[in-house]
Amino acid sequence: MVFETAWGVGLIGQTVLAIVASFAFGAAPRRSAWITATVATVLLSVTPALSGHAVGEQRPVLGVTLDTIHVLAGGVWLGTLTVIVALSIPVLGDAATRKALQEILVRFSKLALTAAAIVTLTGLYAAWVHVGSWRALWSTPYGDVLVLKLCAIVVAVLLGAVNWRVAVPRLTVGRVPGFAASGSAEVFAALLIYLLTAVLVGRPLPMD
Repeated sequence: MVFETAWGVGLIGQTVLAIVASFAFGAAPRRSAWITATVATVLLSVTPALSGHAVGEQRPVLGVTLDTIHVLAGGVWLGTLTVIVALSIPVLGDAATRKALQEILVRFSKLALTAAAIVTLTGLYAAWVHVGSWRALWSTPYGDVLVLKLCAIVVAVLLGAVNWRVAVPRLTVGRVPGFAASGSAEVFAALLIYLLTAVLVGRPLPMD
C-alpha cells in the first residue's frame, strides 16, 4: 500500500519533506537554511492535494493549485498561531516580553486575517466541487464532517477577533489571564480543525 498507491507515495513524500523542513528550520537563521525550509514547506503543502480528493477533480490542475494554497494559508494562520501561543504563555510574566509579544501579535493579526480569508475562499470552492448539492451537507458522512469543520473555522475566527481587539491590547497593562485563555481556546479550535480535516480526507465524496 505504501509503495503502490497514491496515498502511500504522498505519505512518503510528506515524511521526507517534513524531516528536511525540520532540519532546515533548526539550522536557521542561515540564508540557505531558510531557502531550504521554504521550498520544503511549499512542496509539503502540495502533497495532501496529490494524495487526496483534489487530484481527482475534473480540473485537477486548478484543484491541486487551490488545495495547495488552502494548506499554505491554513499553516500561516493556524500553524503560526499555535507556535506563538505555545511559546508566549510561559513567559507572559515579564513586562518587556509582553510588550514585544503585543507588537508581534498586532503584525500577525493582519497576516492572519488575510490567510483566514484565503482559507475560507479556497475551502468554499472545494466544498462546492466536492459536495455537489446543499442536501449532501446534512445527508452524507462527508457533508456532516464538513459542516463541523466550517463551524470550527467560524469559532476560530471569532476567537481570533476577540484576541485581536480585546486580549492583545490588554497585554501591556498586565491582563495576562485573558490572553492566555482566549489564545489557548483559539489554538484548541485550530487543533479541532486539523482533526476534522484529517477525518474529511478519509470520507468518500457524496458524488462517488
